[in-house]
Amino acid sequence: MVNFLKQSSVKSKHPRVSLILLSKPAEIKIKSGGGHGGHNGLNDIFKKIGTKDFFRVRIGIGHPGKENDVTGWVLGKPNQEDKNLIEKSYERLESVFDLLCNKEFSEAQLKLHTK
Repeated sequence: MVNFLKQSSVKSKHPRVSLILLSKPAEIKIKSGGGHGGHNGLNDIFKKIGTKDFFRVRIGIGHPGKENDVTGWVLGKPNQEDKNLIEKSYERLESVFDLLCNKEFSEAQLKLHTK
């Protein structure tokens, strides 16, 4: 299945703890390429499709405050406030879904990243 995928048609979503340095929980970023940042799922995608060059949708999940608590934070359930923010971020993502499907990534980025 992976063999027929083209670089720009692969989408990945994964928890993004480091976004909190730039944002609040549930902030959405679209980016192209980059490393796996220690995320095993992304590393597996890179190996299977043979490239790191694809667009990613990243949604911030906040940070627990202590580095030792990150794993439990990422794998645990969000509190109600963060859950509400995440649901709103999915609504924002839905508003640019057609742009993403039409490979109009710059337009989608502009709409999501402009406040």
